[in-house]
Formats: sequence, C-alpha cells, structure tokens
Amino acid sequence: MTHLTKTNRMEAVFDETVRILNQTFACEPILYASFGMEKGLGIPVDAKDIDLLVPKNVLMQQSRLIQAFQSNGFTPVPQAVLTFQKDAVRVELAEQEKWMERCHFSVGGIQRITRNRHTFQLLDATNLLLLYELLACDPGRLETKCASDRKKITWIRQYLMKTNQS
Repeated sequence: MTHLTKTNRMEAVFDETVRILNQTFACEPILYASFGMEKGLGIPVDAKDIDLLVPKNVLMQQSRLIQAFQSNGFTPVPQAVLTFQKDAVRVELAEQEKWMERCHFSVGGIQRITRNRHTFQLLDATNLLLLYELLACDPGRLETKCASDRKKITWIRQYLMKTNQS
C-alpha cells in the first residue's frame, strides 16, 4: 500500500469501485451516508467507509461481484451487507430499492455525477437528512451510532439553513 492519506485512499478506492460497477455491471451506484456527506455537502464527518446503494439485480449477482472486486485487489469482508476492503478502506453495497422505499428519497434530490469517465449518483442534503432521521430512530441501532446520526442531522439542518438563505 502506498503512503496516501486516508482521504486520498478513500477517493482512490471510491473511484475504482465506481469504475468496476460502471464497466462490469452497467451500474451507477448512489453514494450516501458519511462519505456522501463529505463529498456532496463538504461537511467533514470522518467517514469510516464508503456506502453505496446498488440495484437489487446487481446484488443478486454476488459471485460475479466478488469475482470482479477480487480481480481488482479487493478482499470480501463478512458483514450483514456485501462488503469489500482495499487499502484499509471498506466499501459496503446495500440494496438501492430497499433504502429508497424506507427513506422515501426524492429522485429529484439525487444528482448524477461523471468523474474520470465514470458515473455515480449522490444524495442531496434533504435526502441525507431523511436517511439520518430514519437511522437515529432505529431501535436496533447502537446508541453510539444513533448519537452520531443525531449530530449529522444537526449539521445537515445547519447546511440546509445556510444554503436556503443564499
């Protein structure tokens, strides 16, 4: 592993993940959660991993996903959701349809971004707020994570107040 900063490693792993999903599965993943806040809102929340939503039909190709990621140097990690790791960065792939329904994301609040000839989608602040409001109330979630979710809700609301006044 090279001596890249954590942010640079996350960016490199993110770019590679998007490339794999675009090229191998014709999939444009949706970036959400902490790394989505950092990239989309510029709010530094010290993201620990990269969370992506991918269509169920892609997730159903689990052996093909594992093969594609392993051939690019990723290691599968046993988790509740399909997870890979490379250069000490974890990438979690969750079911897009499930989260779209659970959070009631607005399709109009999902931005399509092309970077380095690869395309991904990104949740806006309003959709991220819906996500964290749901997570903060989840009775099965650890209290430490709920406390972090509540902080993120505050930061997103502050962001929305600032951007709506512009």
